[in-house]
Amino acid sequence: MDITGSSGYCHWLRTLFQQAEAFIIQLIELFTQALGLVLPWQVVDSAFSTETNRLDLKIDFTRGATFPCPVCGDMVPVHDTVEKTWRHMNFWQYETYLTARTPRVK
Repeated sequence: MDITGSSGYCHWLRTLFQQAEAFIIQLIELFTQALGLVLPWQVVDSAFSTETNRLDLKIDFTRGATFPCPVCGDMVPVHDTVEKTWRHMNFWQYETYLTARTPRVK
């Protein structure tokens, strides 16, 4: 690919970022499916360290999602959330941790 000149370089850089973004989206979808998450839950971010052999996955629910009331079972809106982290079984040989906002309902 010829990247000489500013317009060629800008096009090359834009293409590179678009490919990277598509790869990240595919990776997040892979982890969402591997964990068996269904809407409203999804993996929204990931971080990987080769130095610590650790994979961190951030899970969240879609805005406006409702959850069953633990008392009556009705689907109700989220009152607030508490962030928690759990140790998951390894993905490949890497320690895996899940962090999620856990919904609290009234």
